[in-house]
Amino acid sequence: MCKTNTSLREHTVGILIMCSGVLLNIFYWWYEIVVRGESFYEDFMEDPMAHALVLLTIPIMALVGYQFIQERRLRAQVEEVNIRLEDSRKKLERAYEELREIDELKSNIIANVSHELRTPITIAKGFIELAIMEDDEEERKNNLQSAVNALIRLNDIVEDLIQIANIERGNSNLRLESFNIAEVVRETVNERKDRAKEKGVKIEVDFGYDGDMIGDPIKLKRVILNLLDNAIKFNRSGGEVRIRVLKEKDQIKIIISDTGIGIPEDRLEDIFKPLTQLDPSTTRRYGGTGTGLAVAKRIVELHGGKIWVESKPGKGATFYIVLPAEK
Repeated sequence: MCKTNTSLREHTVGILIMCSGVLLNIFYWWYEIVVRGESFYEDFMEDPMAHALVLLTIPIMALVGYQFIQERRLRAQVEEVNIRLEDSRKKLERAYEELREIDELKSNIIANVSHELRTPITIAKGFIELAIMEDDEEERKNNLQSAVNALIRLNDIVEDLIQIANIERGNSNLRLESFNIAEVVRETVNERKDRAKEKGVKIEVDFGYDGDMIGDPIKLKRVILNLLDNAIKFNRSGGEVRIRVLKEKDQIKIIISDTGIGIPEDRLEDIFKPLTQLDPSTTRRYGGTGTGLAVAKRIVELHGGKIWVESKPGKGATFYIVLPAEK
């Protein structure tokens, strides 16, 4: 239902038109009776047709004034409808653009995820075939270990996809317990030391706090794994990753910094969106499904904490995680 926007001025004009018939009659009969000294009856009977027309100006002008107000009200309604139609048109254009972007994103996701799943499978298959044909025991072990590493990578990808699916459905629940956060960091670093060695990246750990906190250790380990993976992947050969664990009052801080390629300042928020790649093409230099940071952000928020990044292109990146010591 449209709201009329007829102005006070237009209402006033309409009311004046409606009242003009009455004013005309008042002036006319004042002149006839007071000035000329005629009686109403005698004056009316002298020329009934003319005086009847004078009296008819009251309903006629009232009708004209009413129509004037209605016409202005209708015009205001039409203008408001046009404005709403224009707003609707703009919203439809935005919706169409969003759907087009979603469709493009979907295509990229399908291509990227299928590529990321296929790559470790192909690597694992190749190293297993080499191990079968290899006579040297040490070389066979190396090939099998490379196959295992590829399958671990595949498992990480699948785990992130499962996590992001659970998050989107609202099924991501925490299993809270008391645990040593430094020990979780040590386990994470130990699991990624071979990957860092392959990339030529040194990992340094600084435990300003080596104690307990309340949280879900499995999910927080997933957060640190995802951040550490990125710190290694986007680093340079001979680069460094530094992990610091601190406690300030009732908060636990985990700071992960690297000497890698950095992140454009206008994309610092985008990287935490689900299935977002800074370079979504299948020919991009760095792999990944774009789920890791979205999973990390959601897990940290479920713990009542916050996560953010500070970075400049070519200057590396530093991720900050702040968690309550008790939940």
